[in-house]
Amino acid sequence: MKIHSETNIKLPFINTTIPTDIFLLFVFVPLWWVLGVDHFIWFAVTLWMFIKLLLKGNVVLTKTTKLMLVFLLISLISACFIEENYRVLTFMRNFFAFTSVWLLTVCLTNAVKNEKQIKNLFWGLTIVAFFASFLGMLAITHIFSPHFETFTKYLIPDSLKSFGLVRAIYSKGTSTIDYFAGRMIIRPNSFFMGCTTYGTALVILIPIVCFLFIRTRGFKKLFLFATLILLLINLGFNITRGAILSLFIATAIYNCKKFGISKKYIAVLLLLISMSYICLNPGFFIELKNTTQNIVNWRGTGSQRDRMIIYKATLQELLKRPLFGYGTQRDMPEISYYPIGSHSGYLGVLYRYGIIGFFFYALILFSIYKYTKIPKSVYLTNSFLAKSIDFLTIAFYGSILNQFVEEPDLDLMTFHIVWLSFGLLITAHRLLVAEQKQKLLLVNSNSFSDIQKTL
Repeated sequence: MKIHSETNIKLPFINTTIPTDIFLLFVFVPLWWVLGVDHFIWFAVTLWMFIKLLLKGNVVLTKTTKLMLVFLLISLISACFIEENYRVLTFMRNFFAFTSVWLLTVCLTNAVKNEKQIKNLFWGLTIVAFFASFLGMLAITHIFSPHFETFTKYLIPDSLKSFGLVRAIYSKGTSTIDYFAGRMIIRPNSFFMGCTTYGTALVILIPIVCFLFIRTRGFKKLFLFATLILLLINLGFNITRGAILSLFIATAIYNCKKFGISKKYIAVLLLLISMSYICLNPGFFIELKNTTQNIVNWRGTGSQRDRMIIYKATLQELLKRPLFGYGTQRDMPEISYYPIGSHSGYLGVLYRYGIIGFFFYALILFSIYKYTKIPKSVYLTNSFLAKSIDFLTIAFYGSILNQFVEEPDLDLMTFHIVWLSFGLLITAHRLLVAEQKQKLLLVNSNSFSDIQKTL
């Protein structure tokens, strides 16, 4: 009698597949947050996944991941120009953050092989979205809004606790009190670092949940509907202007690109009507100016003024060292309370890594943009993958717009959500193209067989 010692027990991150590891890495986000390891877990797990991938062999780098690797090398050169010694820690944090999303993207584009795995990762992000929006809703309604410190506080040297990014590692909260329309309100940030980083994540999560809602039936559809409503409520109370406008404009751009000929004529007609109204109403521009100022200043003039000071100082300082930048942000208290090179993803890259680094960062985003383009014929090949690319395209547009006013890498949780969506876009496009080629080969093969039979 043979005794079978083999077991089917799966240990997370040990003997699970890489797509499952990615799924668990994101689903366990609330746990990482409570434990206070949400700023460390990403690099550790993505590095482990990459090692597992290397052991299997046949690692292929896409054009995007190759450009990301060059960008990492340029950032190392920029590190040679760091002026404040303590800012080396900031550089290391940013460097390992981008290395982590590079590892994640490489693992994702190599290990995800089919539609089912992509769907599972969509559901993984949806679970994160539900927990985040539910926690945010509890804070909005004053039911539950905890503020606490994790055990990681006792692992960090006291000399580093004066830095805001370090305090964010162990000091947790689900909401902040802020100014809006003349009164103080509660803004949800859930288990993200802050309200603006939560807004950046919402720009990605809302299109993904919306996609699954459209594609799902039965009880799961009710869950997705509830999650989508919670996300929209959180976005409204979050009142991050960049996130709201980015998502709105991204959706508009996507729909404009999908317009048919007849709808283009309608758009032109509406434009002509609008221009006629402006010409007949001389006070229009005064009303528009007042309305715009009210929107921009809905949280007070302080936020806008601080940003303008930072942006101006960032560009002025960049002129002194244009090629490789300063390696990281710099503190200049005589100019602003906030670091120079912050409050904008693009200006941040430009300031840290100079024109050369910014050039390759732009190439990275452009290489991803190419994956948003698919012919109409592929919707007949695989409607799930084709539609997923549509909604991931909205998320991508929203992200690149949001980076004008927010830094995606400020919160590592947000940063990895953004890059997971980018990686899913690349992978879904690759699988769709491969499936279409396979079907074309099959059709050509059958046609050739039919010709031979007739002969």
